[in-house]
Amino acid sequence: MEIGEVAAIRVGDDRKEVIVTAEIHRNASSYLVDDTRFWVVRPRVSGAGVSGLATLVSGAYISVDVGQSAAKRDHFVGLEIPPIVTADLPGREFILHADDLGSLDVGSAVFYRHITAGQVVVIPWTLAAQE
Repeated sequence: MEIGEVAAIRVGDDRKEVIVTAEIHRNASSYLVDDTRFWVVRPRVSGAGVSGLATLVSGAYISVDVGQSAAKRDHFVGLEIPPIVTADLPGREFILHADDLGSLDVGSAVFYRHITAGQVVVIPWTLAAQE
């Protein structure tokens, strides 16, 4: 569902960021809360599969994962990669610790008794690299 429109795009003064100004429809203003997340949808290939193929025809667009916070906000930093777990998905999140990363990557399946029970959503060193 369309909730707004990109009004302007410019490169930041430091030339290290892109600043997008979006006009959000009045009836969607309640989506603009502290834990809402935005990212650009475009074709991507990862260990979890291929996503965003429709953008080859339609073009890239901004997607949103609406937060649950009551605190309003009007400036957001977009995610570099789309989240694997969004607010509308049921389930729980666990933090697993291991001495060796092995072949795990974001999007890798997690198995319980040989049945896919989830997937890796973030690896701690990827968080450090983003900060």
